[in-house]
Amino acid sequence: MADFLKIALVHFAPEHRKPEENIRTLLRLNEEAASAGANIIVNTELATTGYTFKSRKEVAPFVEEVPGPTTGAFAETARRLGVYIAVGLPEVTSRNGIYYNSAVLLDPEGKTALRYRKINTEIRWACPGAVKQKNILSTPWGRIGLLICSDAYHSLIPRVTAVRGADLVLVPANWPTTGLDPRRIWRARARENRVYLAICNRGGFEDQLDARLSHSGIYAPWGEVMVEETDPETRIFMASLPLHKGNIRPRGAAPLKKMRRPDLYHSIYLDLRSVRDLTSFYELPQPGPLTVAAIPVPTCGTPGEAVELVEKRLSSLPSEVGTAVLPCPLFCVEAESDADFWMEHMEGLAYRFNLALAWGADIGSNEHATRLLFVVRPGGSARKRRDTHCPWDASRHEEDDLTSLVDIGTARVGIASVDEALQPEVSCVFSKLGSDLLLACGNRLEESDLQVLSTRAFDFSHVAAAGEDWALVGLPPSGHDSWRVHLEREKPAVAVIDTTEVRIKRFQDRLDIEKLLKP
Repeated sequence: MADFLKIALVHFAPEHRKPEENIRTLLRLNEEAASAGANIIVNTELATTGYTFKSRKEVAPFVEEVPGPTTGAFAETARRLGVYIAVGLPEVTSRNGIYYNSAVLLDPEGKTALRYRKINTEIRWACPGAVKQKNILSTPWGRIGLLICSDAYHSLIPRVTAVRGADLVLVPANWPTTGLDPRRIWRARARENRVYLAICNRGGFEDQLDARLSHSGIYAPWGEVMVEETDPETRIFMASLPLHKGNIRPRGAAPLKKMRRPDLYHSIYLDLRSVRDLTSFYELPQPGPLTVAAIPVPTCGTPGEAVELVEKRLSSLPSEVGTAVLPCPLFCVEAESDADFWMEHMEGLAYRFNLALAWGADIGSNEHATRLLFVVRPGGSARKRRDTHCPWDASRHEEDDLTSLVDIGTARVGIASVDEALQPEVSCVFSKLGSDLLLACGNRLEESDLQVLSTRAFDFSHVAAAGEDWALVGLPPSGHDSWRVHLEREKPAVAVIDTTEVRIKRFQDRLDIEKLLKP
């Protein structure tokens, strides 16, 4: 039984509109990868033709059916070499002449095991793929998923693929050098879904598309970077995935299923595309700037010590800070009445410093503990609710409400634990209900988890999160530029957000909603 599964990424610089040359070169490169021991070979998006086509007329000479001549050539290579090959190409359907940006996964028998049509596709010529199309294949090592490039940008298409049971997701990509760097996104997608993610990007330059510094990568389920390489032209990158008794992931999707609460995610199906003014639609506060602080607080021996340390941290903040998020748990107590006692002290701090405060507390012993989230505001009533995703709270399924939205200054604010915020459905729920800012209370986290939290800004919501020794404020990207992240260690992260930026939201609405909401 093999101890490793070897994956090759053919990071390729295609000759634009020269499919015969590209296919000839790709087949040679795939043979090289197989000779080096690859079991699975991934080629780039639209590898056979190049990427840039501005209309159906431009791409028309290069589209073909699947199966067809191109897939036939790669199928023969896969059969002869005994490997899996993924490759992207422009597809046409003979029945109705629809064009798709497609990728196929060919198995070692030369059969087309998967054909995937990109959902977030090129609007000038390609039709979006169906949301329920099959993109999962069982192999001797586990289940393999297939996506294309920007389908891994927003979080919920990768989440659907993970919920379908993928252990490894292959992503042919064409992500150019300029604008948003995708590496942090890819790492976050692997981590939040606990899957391996293998992305084959491209090199070269064509028709104003500069990919000479673009990266390909392979990321492990806990966010480890296995491969993260670039080349201005063409190069093969390889990595060996460890197998456990022949399996990519011994427990498969079970850990992901245990983390999720589909019964709380129904707001993800809300369709807000026709709503142009969320301010009036949800009766939100008038938008504008708000200064936000995320404040790390180390573990203290008693609740009194924790509150005293919070007071010191608040004293050091700029006076214009309007809301602050603290860790969860900030302290531990034996009974909920004890937590309410200390909540009154926190209310006093909110009045004294004229800001809102969010934090979490653990109630009870380790064996029967409950985790609660609190928010207090000057002039407003205090709120609390149970953490719906706390992994060791056996009673968390008694909680039938996720959202805890409050108005703070110019923002409608969602309060969550980090365990909740690490699930992409939760962030989407808050944002679709009008949240401008997500406050996430956490504790100790790995650096890869912080990457996940920062990508919550992709849901057109600012995010502020705090733990024992870290603090983060993330601001959404503008256009195709990178998003902005303020990350601090052992000191507060402070940033000015503008809720005007997130009142017009865009969501990934082409989704297999039924799969996401299946218990």
